[in-house]
Amino acid sequence: MNPYNECATDAWRHVLDARLLAAVLGITEAEVHRGMQRSREMLCAEPSITGTERQPAKLAAERQQHHLPESEEEDKKVLAREQRNLSLRESPLPGVPTMPQ
Repeated sequence: MNPYNECATDAWRHVLDARLLAAVLGITEAEVHRGMQRSREMLCAEPSITGTERQPAKLAAERQQHHLPESEEEDKKVLAREQRNLSLRESPLPGVPTMPQ
């Protein structure tokens, strides 16, 4: 996952939110899911959240720095699978971004 100040554009946070709302809380209304996205966008606009971070996280560099075995391609496949699973459960994912290139 990306740092918290990038949660509005983090596809994994969308998946986690959708799973929490649908699977744990039983909320599947698209309007609620759209509201979650709007909340993420508003949160990311707050100066206290963005702080001094002006550039998006460089996940590939962090993966290499910490010697993590996963690859970006593997991440994309897993994310696509999770998004597909949620759509099959009719859990809306409004405005879900794709993983950055």
